[in-house]
This record gives sequence, C-alpha cells and structure tokens, in this order.
Amino acid sequence: RFVSHEQCTNNGRWVLVKEYPTFDGGFVLSRTDITETKRIERALAQSEANLRAVLNATDEAIYLVEPNGQVAAVNSEGARRFGKSAEVMLGRRYPSLVGLGRSSKSDHPARIAVATGEPARRVRQDGGRWFEDVVYPVLDERGQLVRLAVFSSDITYRKTVDDALAESEANI
Repeated sequence: RFVSHEQCTNNGRWVLVKEYPTFDGGFVLSRTDITETKRIERALAQSEANLRAVLNATDEAIYLVEPNGQVAAVNSEGARRFGKSAEVMLGRRYPSLVGLGRSSKSDHPARIAVATGEPARRVRQDGGRWFEDVVYPVLDERGQLVRLAVFSSDITYRKTVDDALAESEANI
C-alpha cells in the first residue's frame, strides 16, 4: 500500500508524490507532474462558481431535470419554492416538474416539450400567485432528449396590472 500527497514546487509546478514500501523496509518514490490537472481543476471550479452566480442572480426558479423528474441542477429560488435547499433537491425526483405528478395533465409544458422537441409554456395559478413556466428540451448531439430546462417566473404583479387594465378598458 502506498502513501501519496500533492506538493507545489518552488517554481510553482504541482507534483503528485507516491511512496511505495518495499519488502526490505525501504521505499520507492514516484513523482508525477500534475500542474495541468490542477489548472483544469481550478478552471472548472471557477466555471461552476460563475454558473451558480448567474443562476442565483435571477428571481426565476430554474431547474435542470431528467425526463423522470430527477433534479440535476436547481437555483436557490427554485429550491425556495419547494421549501428545500438546493443540496437536498439534487438527485431527488420531483415528478410535478415534468408533468408526472398526480395532478398533472397532458397539457403540462414538460409533456409537450418532450412530445414536440420544442419549448412549451403555460401560465398557472398556485397559492394565490401567478407563474409562467417555460420548459426547454435539452438534446444530445444525436437530437435525443436528455434533460429538460424548466424556468418559472412569478408574474403575479404583471397579471394584476393586466387584469386591472382590462377591467378599466371594459368600463370605458
């Protein structure tokens, strides 16, 4: 069994050091340059942090889900609307997001997006608030559905203004 650790050298390069014990009580040391791997890891971490910042900068609920409703990504507003943390939601199934819930109908935008391969939208009322949901199919390089991107905007204020305007125009 070997022992390993990463080490930054004086010239800024990273190496993975492995020590293998020998039968006579000594050891064999191996060093592998992992500078490029470390650079890629840092770039990936920065890219993920940037994506999280963008997703959480909006007041829209955003979900990336598998066709069975399993959450692959969710922003903080999306998790808040379910009363959970994003960490709790990841990997769990939420069938209502993809039109598989008990109260879901065939006109659910996720079902339409799956059937047509095109984005689908709906306006719905939930708990006294109005929401516009838009579901985009996410396709692989062969054009096969792999995920659904769900965006949900609270349009309560807009709906209230539109209704008031319509009522005002009707009274003219």
